Amino acid sequence: VAFLLVSVGTFLLLESQCGTEVSAVPPKEGLRVATWNVMFLDEDVPEERIANLASVIRNLDADIIAFQEVSSVASLRKILPRDYDVAMTTERGSQNLALAVRAPLEIQATADALFVGAAYDEAFPDHRDPLRVYVATPSGVQLAVYVVHLKSRRGGRRQTEHQRIAGASLIAGWIRAREEQNVILLGDFNDTPDDASLNILETGDLFAVGRMENEEDRFLVNLCEPLFARDMVTMEVYALYRGSPIQPAVRGARKENDRWRGKDYKYPDDLAIVQTMFDQILVSNPLANVVVGGEARIYAGGDALRGLKGSRGEGTLASDHLPVYADFRIAVK
Repeated sequence: VAFLLVSVGTFLLLESQCGTEVSAVPPKEGLRVATWNVMFLDEDVPEERIANLASVIRNLDADIIAFQEVSSVASLRKILPRDYDVAMTTERGSQNLALAVRAPLEIQATADALFVGAAYDEAFPDHRDPLRVYVATPSGVQLAVYVVHLKSRRGGRRQTEHQRIAGASLIAGWIRAREEQNVILLGDFNDTPDDASLNILETGDLFAVGRMENEEDRFLVNLCEPLFARDMVTMEVYALYRGSPIQPAVRGARKENDRWRGKDYKYPDDLAIVQTMFDQILVSNPLANVVVGGEARIYAGGDALRGLKGSRGEGTLASDHLPVYADFRIAVK
């Protein structure tokens, strides 16, 4: 089992923003949508990890959950309540994408894996082809849900950025061409709201560059951008958990991401702060207008933070990512 040592400085940065009830999930208002990278979830992970994963899902109480890094439908069934239906990309290793939809919502059509084939392997390597699922509510609202997991920064952030930009550009073009009204694009982008790939998706401008900005989103509204502006993070927060509730925010996380833009560096050795925000929810304007509170939330309960991180998900920690969720004023019954 691999263990992570955390610097005292980083711990103090987060400790200064601790709260007493920060892990509590507020009562659901309307339709709840969530995304979670579950870190190499397969059917043989330890039972303690299964219990932590299942506990998080119960506490989230989401109607729609996007998953990344799932090996099979069977592995998801071990952590999901029975009233969820599952759509998933073809099972090809541990990087599959999936969408769980809880009754009475319905998966309306066969799920599509987009951009399949060798021509798209640079933009979507390791079978990371985006997943599109149409979901219908009992009231007749149709949602076009796109689940993504863009190329990781492994191999160097600067060296791999063109792959995330390519993936974001293809997705933006696809969504624009179809003129779907109620679009939800969510998942693990391996970039923050300030990076070029997300700025492309937020503006629809394929030439958008990476920079710190809080401007109004013209194409897809990033519900996590206000969170990152407050230094809230979804990655590596477990390393700072000491058994008491914590706010998933690390002062300076946003500036740290910006400081290393376009540079070569060794991860995590050169970083003062390794925590950042990769997990995000973006929506089309009609849905942005009905988001409760106007932004997403991060779930940071103890069940999402406790345990030990093992190699390729073999430990007891649920995941090295935290779930992100948002409520929409849409009836689900």
